[in-house]
Amino acid sequence: MDKSIKLAVAGLALASVAIGGGYLVRCNEESALEALVTRCKAEALSAPKGPWLNYQKAPLICEPTELSGLSPKDAVGIQRDIVVLAPSAGRIFRFSTLVAAALLAFFCAPYAWYFLLRRVREISSAVRNDA
Repeated sequence: MDKSIKLAVAGLALASVAIGGGYLVRCNEESALEALVTRCKAEALSAPKGPWLNYQKAPLICEPTELSGLSPKDAVGIQRDIVVLAPSAGRIFRFSTLVAAALLAFFCAPYAWYFLLRRVREISSAVRNDA
């Protein structure tokens, strides 16, 4: 097997590892966020409900999309944990896809270069034979 093909296969393997690692981290972060939301909803249901509390008028908000407008300084308790974790949930996966693309491009560059040179050689020999 040619050295450039081996490099391309190694780059594909490294890119796959990068994507797989990023995906596993994303799944872990999403499950942690889901556990926080579930715990928040459980706290909202277990809060005391009585006529002396205005809890029913302003229930505990647990959805990350609704809490996205808050800063970590504005939220407290479980909501603060959700506000901190929600924006970073997919950041590592996006970074790992960029790293995988860069690795693939870097390791496949020699193969692409030699492929291009072979096509140029074929074209030049075809032009020389026709002339």
